[in-house]
Amino acid sequence: MIASVILVLGIGGAFVQLSETVSLSGMALSAIVGILLNLILPDREKISGDIFGK
Repeated sequence: MIASVILVLGIGGAFVQLSETVSLSGMALSAIVGILLNLILPDREKISGDIFGK
C-alpha cells in the first residue's frame, strides 16, 4: 500500500506549497510521505512459511 502511494505521488505530479519560495513535488514529496507512512502505519504481521501455506 505504501509503495502505491509513493508511485502515485511521484509520477502523478503532486506538490505541496510550503511558502512562496519553497515547495515539495515529485520524488521529494513521495520520499517524505513514504517515510512518514512507514513510521505511522503499524507493522504487518510476520508470515512464516511459503506463499502456498504449506
